[in-house]
Amino acid sequence: MVTLTPGMRVRCHKNLHNGMWSITQKGKVIAYEKEVTLEGVTFVYYETLRQKCVAMKRRKVCAWAEGVVARTDAHATTVELCYNPFRAATFTTREGEAITRCRRVHFATTGKAFAEGVEL
Repeated sequence: MVTLTPGMRVRCHKNLHNGMWSITQKGKVIAYEKEVTLEGVTFVYYETLRQKCVAMKRRKVCAWAEGVVARTDAHATTVELCYNPFRAATFTTREGEAITRCRRVHFATTGKAFAEGVEL
């Protein structure tokens, strides 16, 4: 496994088997982290994979966040994010508003993600 350093461009998604955050580059998992912060985040999902998840009634990786690893320091966590392929085709706030990008996301040890600078 690789040690994450600030400035690395990565993808991040929740690992449903170990409860940690999977960090990938070029389609390969390079690290599992209990928490990580990304900047300049874009949320990506593939509708065909999401439809397969829904049809099989089973969760698989069909969405992730792309961004640059940032230092984990004091930050404002203003909006809780979620992704559930059975509820919506996009990342959403807890209130159900679709999110496409945000300035910074903190993927916490609790398994939740919090964002600041959200673009709806």
